[in-house]
Amino acid sequence: MDSVRSLADRFWERVNKDGPIQPHMDTPCWEWTRATNGRGYGKLKVAERFVLAHRLAFELSTGQTIQPGFCVCHRCDHPSCCNPAHLFLGTQADNLHDMFAKGRGVAPAKLTSAQVAEIRALRSSGLLLAEIAARFGVNRSTIGYVVRGDTWRPR
Repeated sequence: MDSVRSLADRFWERVNKDGPIQPHMDTPCWEWTRATNGRGYGKLKVAERFVLAHRLAFELSTGQTIQPGFCVCHRCDHPSCCNPAHLFLGTQADNLHDMFAKGRGVAPAKLTSAQVAEIRALRSSGLLLAEIAARFGVNRSTIGYVVRGDTWRPR
């Protein structure tokens, strides 16, 4: 129990709870004040590996372990924020939908289940993402999302 407590103490002393208030939020962001990755997300070394600060904030504040395939998303869209009230658990698809809903990306093209199955079969046969994208009239990154299961979960 002491190691969990000391991790929590070590973590929260590195968070500034007087951060900015984002336009669509009522409470301030709690900003990570230490090292960040190349995309602005806080990071902390725990048990000889780096963990993302917002993910650790979620686990410490909720007591939940984040299961594989789940993301901790920001309502505030502020990567260094660790305010538990600004964080929510979701899938990569949830995170993408949140991003699109806030106008931070272009919504992916609508594809049918049959098209998704065909896309995966084409990719498995060796066809390049760009070739598949041209065939379906969508962006290459959309095909990548489909193939990896980011926007369409394999059945």
